[in-house]
Amino acid sequence: MPVLDFGDLPAATPAAAPPRETTPEPAPAAAPTPAIPDFSPVPSAPAKPAEPPKPPRKSKKDVDSIMCIEVDDDATEMPAVVEEGAILFANGQAEQALARIEAALAGDSLGAWQLQVWLMLFDVLQHLGQKARFEEKALEFVVKFERSPPVWTDAPKAEKAPSVMRTGGAAHVALSGTLSAGSANALEQLRKMADKQPKLRVDFAKLQGVDEDGCRLLHDVLVALKKAKKQVYFSGEAQGLKLLRDRAKPGDPSVHQAVWQLLLELYQQLGMQDEFEEAAVDFAVTYEVSPPSWEAPPPKTGPPPEVEAPEADAAPSDAYYVEGEVAGANDAVFDDLAAYAEAANPIVIDMSRTRRVDFVNAGRLLNVLEKAKTGDRSIVIRGVGEMIAALLSVMRITKIARVIPRK
Repeated sequence: MPVLDFGDLPAATPAAAPPRETTPEPAPAAAPTPAIPDFSPVPSAPAKPAEPPKPPRKSKKDVDSIMCIEVDDDATEMPAVVEEGAILFANGQAEQALARIEAALAGDSLGAWQLQVWLMLFDVLQHLGQKARFEEKALEFVVKFERSPPVWTDAPKAEKAPSVMRTGGAAHVALSGTLSAGSANALEQLRKMADKQPKLRVDFAKLQGVDEDGCRLLHDVLVALKKAKKQVYFSGEAQGLKLLRDRAKPGDPSVHQAVWQLLLELYQQLGMQDEFEEAAVDFAVTYEVSPPSWEAPPPKTGPPPEVEAPEADAAPSDAYYVEGEVAGANDAVFDDLAAYAEAANPIVIDMSRTRRVDFVNAGRLLNVLEKAKTGDRSIVIRGVGEMIAALLSVMRITKIARVIPRK
C-alpha cells in the first residue's frame, strides 16, 4: 500500500502561524519515511448536494402491440392492467375488463404501454358490440396519437362462426413430408374424429413422398371410412396421385402392392373410372392376381367441409382455423389440433374469427404447441385480437410462437 503523505494537513501550531503552501508537488521516486501523523480535526468538505433521481428508462417507442414486445426488463415490464384485463376477458368478464382498462387509461402510469392498452380498449368495445363508444374513442385516439385508429368490423354471423377449431372443416388431416409409419397418429385421429363428424377432408398438397407403410395405413383408413358411410373429401389430390403413379411402376413386382392398392382406392373414391380401369390392368399384369373391381362411389350430399372460406389473405390448406369461443371442455378439438400440429410444417393457427379463448384452454394450447415445437419447425398464430394476444403473452405462448395481429 502506498505511504500516505500528511504534509498537506494543518499542523498543530498556534493559530497565528502562517498556513503552509498546499501546492501539490510531483510524487518523489522513493517515498520518504513518514512522520508521526497529526490527528487534529480536519475541516470537512462541504457536502455535495444529492443528485435528483434519474427518470425511469423509456422504450424507444410506444408498445404498438403486445406481440411486438419481449417482457424481460424494467423498460417493458407488463403493467398489471394488461394481465388483469386479459384474464378477466378470458373468463368471460368483458365488462369488468373494459372497466379496468378505462380506469388505467384515466391515470398516467402506463408509460410506453399506453398505446397497447388503447388497442385493447378498442378490441373489448368491438367484442361487446359498442359501436358508438368505439367511434367516440376513435376520434380521441386520433388526436392523442396522431395516427389512424382501429377500424370497426361487423362480427360474423353466428351460424358461420361455430365454437370449434377447424382446418377447412371440423375433421381434417393435412399430410406433409413422407406418408409413412410416422403418419399413423394423424390418420388415427382422423379415424376417431369420424365418430362425430359426417364429413372429413384429407389434404395432399404438401406431401413430398410415400412409402409402403404409409400407403397401407391410409388405404385401411379410407376403406374403413367408406364402410362407415362417411363422406371423405380430398384437396391437393393431384400431388398425391402423382407420387403414387411415380412409385407404382407397371411390371415391377418389387414395389409393394400397398402402393397400387392406395392408388386404386383413390381413383375409386375420386370417381376416376377410366384411370382406375387402366391401373387395374397394370396391377393384374404386374402381380398376376385379379385386380379389385370398380365400385361407383356414392354421391356426396351438401358442400365439402372447406366451403366456408377463411379470410381473403389466408391459405385454407395451410392453416388450422380457430372460430368462435374456445371455452369449457374441448377434448376432441385439441386432439384434432395435436394431429394437425404433428403433421404440419410450419404450424399455422388462424384466429381471425376467434372471439375468445378461456384461461384453461389457453393452457391446453400451450401444452400442444410445446410438444409440437421440435426440430426447426416454426409456429405462427395469425389474425389475433389484442385481448387474446395479451392472454397469449401472459401464458408465455409468445415465447414459442410468432403472433401476428389481426388487421
